[in-house]
Amino acid sequence: MSLFSYAEALHTSLEEIALEGSEGCTLETLWNRLIADRKDVPLDEYVKAGIWEGLKEHVLLEDLSVYTRAEIPPEVSSIPSGKEQPQQQRIEEEGQVRFYMAASHRLLGNLEAVTKLTGDNALWLRACSGLRDAALGIHEEELTNSILTAIQRKTLEQIGRARKGGALQSVLAKNLNVVNSNFFFVVQVLVARRLILRKPIVVYNMIKLQSIP
Repeated sequence: MSLFSYAEALHTSLEEIALEGSEGCTLETLWNRLIADRKDVPLDEYVKAGIWEGLKEHVLLEDLSVYTRAEIPPEVSSIPSGKEQPQQQRIEEEGQVRFYMAASHRLLGNLEAVTKLTGDNALWLRACSGLRDAALGIHEEELTNSILTAIQRKTLEQIGRARKGGALQSVLAKNLNVVNSNFFFVVQVLVARRLILRKPIVVYNMIKLQSIP
């Protein structure tokens, strides 16, 4: 894999993580996203290992943070037990407890060790707010006069997770627990700011026609 294509693969990976919103995603989800949506990235074990090393660099740069849903298991660290203990920060966000890891290459381990972590022990990668905003098309200069509300930002995140397929307004309203008639105005603001496009769809009911004798 050339240096240019590797850089592209890493950039694409960062974008995919950012589009997953404030929750982020696991490495397994990232690989699946790249396979499904970015067929130009040839994912073999060597490429995955290279992307993982690049992602760890961005953890050190604080572009990404890493957390688990459970206490960090010893096998995630390449440091012998007792030499240096992983530093954790316990934070409750959106009703979920997350254990954020210290930004350290040695504490994150290699791809083989990380891949073995599953369930609540799996590592989650979360993009910083700046990367998440950029992936959604939000720029500070566009928000000088008005800041996005929490519901507007959550709506953008939901649409971002849907990728090119988009999302139905009624489904978004239900997922965000907002009355559809009120949610219309949320969408209107985002459309007016050119952050999203709205397209009407027509749903046909398939009715079996019977001939009249």
